[in-house]
Amino acid sequence: MEVSVIIPTYNRTEELKEALESIIAQTKLPKEVLIVDDSEHNEIQNLVKQKKNEFEFKGITLKYIRNEKERSLTIARNIGIEHSTGDIVLFLDDDVILDREYIMNILRVYKEKHSAIGVQGYIINMFSEDMISKIRYAIGRIFFLWYPENDKCRVQPSAAPTYPSSSLRRTIECQWLAGSNCSFKREILQIFKFDENLKRYSWGEDVDLSYRIYKKIPNSLYITRN
Repeated sequence: MEVSVIIPTYNRTEELKEALESIIAQTKLPKEVLIVDDSEHNEIQNLVKQKKNEFEFKGITLKYIRNEKERSLTIARNIGIEHSTGDIVLFLDDDVILDREYIMNILRVYKEKHSAIGVQGYIINMFSEDMISKIRYAIGRIFFLWYPENDKCRVQPSAAPTYPSSSLRRTIECQWLAGSNCSFKREILQIFKFDENLKRYSWGEDVDLSYRIYKKIPNSLYITRN
């Protein structure tokens, strides 16, 4: 399966540079990387020009796309989908640093789980361990807000999601996927799109898309730690 990586970005040149470096260091390289730029300057475009030959040497097409519609994460991701060609579409935030075996492990889950339509990797710095955070998570459990949950990744009646705690050591089913790093089979993205009514950098666009997919096709979303 060939992978298309889509990265929307907004005025974060240095962060994007580090993200691109972690992609080119993968043990399994993607087919293409699409940068959808919402920025107010040309620094991102210049960075892509600088990196283009390096990516092409590795056999990766690096594409720059200026979002000419409206500055919005959901619009940028949908633009990326329209221009991508891979079997698997992987969405990354512009400040994500991938483990070297990330793409390989994502593809392994698709191979092992024949029902898989969407797969995400585990975000290792999702939760803080300080006392204030622990109190906040405890309140979250009471009022159905955001909190870590052992070996579960679900959407609560309040619409607030839970995310697996750091004890996760295996691949488990999910009810939602985090937009900072999530992938889907191309065919499902021909049916489901990010909701462009969630304007600009609205919170929850990832829960909205992935939970709609989960409700339509249960047991199809996964998260893997390794």
